[in-house]
Amino acid sequence: MLIVVFSPLAVLAATAPSQTIIIPNPLNVEDFQGLIEVIITAIFNVALWIAPLLIIISGFYWLTAAEDPKKVQTAKDIIKYTIIGLIIIIASKGIISFFQEIFQVK
Repeated sequence: MLIVVFSPLAVLAATAPSQTIIIPNPLNVEDFQGLIEVIITAIFNVALWIAPLLIIISGFYWLTAAEDPKKVQTAKDIIKYTIIGLIIIIASKGIISFFQEIFQVK
């Protein structure tokens, strides 16, 4: 039954004129280094958006702790680890820029 339904499609596909399909490069990178740079920039931008959100969430968590030391400590840990992560991400971007400047790499 399926052969009867799909066989005209196969015949039409075989007689269609050949066309060149061009898929544009959405990242506009030509080499592996450019791809890594785009990925690092994307991660950096996402981290810059997530860090303030985590600090706001931890502040809300701290305010709603109601004198529960475990919840207050959890909120402090969230703030601490968010700031540490943000420092690492900003430092890594700076280190990459530093080495690119030293080695005259794009």
